[in-house]
Amino acid sequence: MTQPEKSLILAIETSGRIGSIAIGSGDTIIEEYVFSGFMKHSAELFPEIQKILDNNHLIPAQISDLYITAGPGSFTGLRIAVTAAKRFHYHPPLRKHVISLRRIIKQST
Repeated sequence: MTQPEKSLILAIETSGRIGSIAIGSGDTIIEEYVFSGFMKHSAELFPEIQKILDNNHLIPAQISDLYITAGPGSFTGLRIAVTAAKRFHYHPPLRKHVISLRRIIKQST
């Protein structure tokens, strides 16, 4: 795949029973992954982020924005997303955004 010209966005949703990740640019989703089952967040999050990056010939430093959901939802799931955000903290100038799952649902209806 060719690399997008716009900034890259990584979105992580771990507040629900089944989480997901996606990488996109602008309004385009480049690739997304829904975890394979109930509460697989910690087992699948980091390997699948790496797989998505590898599939698209990208590196973490190319990600400009990271979005995580802030619930309501599983406290453990939220901690996993925050851990991911902390891990990406070492790739400046990454901007981190926390968004309410209720806000996402409201905007999508």
